[in-house]
Amino acid sequence: MVQLGIYSVVGYWGWLGLMYLTVLTYSDYKNNMRIDDRKNWFMMGVTMSLLSHLYRGILYVLVAIVIVFLLRYLFIRYNTLGEGDINSIMWCFLGFAFIGIPNLLLFGICLILFSAMYWLLKVAIFKIKAVTPFYPVILASFLVTVLLRGII
Repeated sequence: MVQLGIYSVVGYWGWLGLMYLTVLTYSDYKNNMRIDDRKNWFMMGVTMSLLSHLYRGILYVLVAIVIVFLLRYLFIRYNTLGEGDINSIMWCFLGFAFIGIPNLLLFGICLILFSAMYWLLKVAIFKIKAVTPFYPVILASFLVTVLLRGII
C-alpha cells in the first residue's frame, strides 16, 4: 500500500483557498472593497473539514480556535482591516494551524513581511492616505506559504 504524505491529503484546501482568495481579491478591486463574505465562511467550513483528514487532539483544536477568534476580536477591536480581510486571515490561520505549526509560522511571517511592504509602498513611497484593498497581501502570503510548504 502506498503511504500518502500529509500534504497530498490537504491539497484540496490549498487549491480551494487559492481559488477563493483570487476571486475575493478580484471582487475587492472591482466592487470598491466590498466582498461577498459568504465565500469566507464557506472556506471556514472547508478548513474545518481538514480535521476529518488530520488527527489533532481536541485540546489542540480548541486552543487553535480560541487563539484565532481572540486574534479576530483584536483585529476588529482596533479596526486595522475590513471584516472580510479579517475573516480571510482567520480561516488561513486556522487551516495552517491544523496542518502544522511550521505552516502557520511561515504564513504569519509572510503576512507580516508583505504587510510591511504594503504599508511602506502605500504610506512612505506613494503617500496614499485613502483606504486601499488588502486582499493582494493575503493572497500573496497564502500563495508563498502553500508553494514553499508543498501543499499544492
